[in-house]
Amino acid sequence: MLSKTTAFANKWTACPKSEADLTKKSFFSTATRRDTDLETQGPPSNSQKVPKLRAKHRIGPHDPGPLSVLFGSLLGDCHMERRSNKKSVRFSIQQENSNVEYLMWLHKYLASRGYCSPQKPKLYTRIGKHGKIRFYYRLNTYSFANLNWFYELFYGPLASPMEETSLSEGGAKQKPKAIPADKALETFLTPLALAVWFMDDGGKVSAGAKFATNCFRFEDLQRVRAVLWKKYQLECTIHSAGYENQYTLYIKKKSMPLFSKIVKKHMVQSMHYKLNGF
Repeated sequence: MLSKTTAFANKWTACPKSEADLTKKSFFSTATRRDTDLETQGPPSNSQKVPKLRAKHRIGPHDPGPLSVLFGSLLGDCHMERRSNKKSVRFSIQQENSNVEYLMWLHKYLASRGYCSPQKPKLYTRIGKHGKIRFYYRLNTYSFANLNWFYELFYGPLASPMEETSLSEGGAKQKPKAIPADKALETFLTPLALAVWFMDDGGKVSAGAKFATNCFRFEDLQRVRAVLWKKYQLECTIHSAGYENQYTLYIKKKSMPLFSKIVKKHMVQSMHYKLNGF
């Protein structure tokens, strides 16, 4: 749960104000008691409904699990929104109807920890290409005043030179995302975050797998590739997505057994097909 709890071993004990702060060990504390791996056990079965609070009262501390889920989602299709008062942010996640199991897993995970309403996401419709009606679910978290630093990781200086673009839904102006700094990648790109990113934006291709990273710059993907090798010894290459300045991150066949071992235990059953049989 987001409220004060001793259920999990590792806690954020403060809110970093910049990416450089991630190097400070004081932002983490480790309890002497270690429960079952948070990333493996999933949402508690006895989830409690969390009273709705004003954003400024949602002060954490934040467990590594939800931060990993949100980080992985942001590398995928999730985006963050600054609220009208500029003092808080929220996360918005959208998935097609075909991915409903994954979306409901995300909802259960976040709702059971106090990050969003326990009410299940609603089904929406929109007009797609050639007038085809498409069905999708949208999940919005609560607003948090103490997660503005998370917004800065993805929408801060790296993204500031780029022009604002309109979101696909609602027409609100939003800066495009950028890949966070290396230290943030090394800190938050956990096996759980990697699995969420893959479920969100990954797929099988040829004898390997890929991440649809079209919105990220080539030089940023080079940094991601380096971190994946440094942390997990995964061999990846960057391929053209078929459009100018758009790229995909490809996981080589030789790394697929290791990649599957890292992420499969965190993935919902309906997403296992993306692992290409590994």
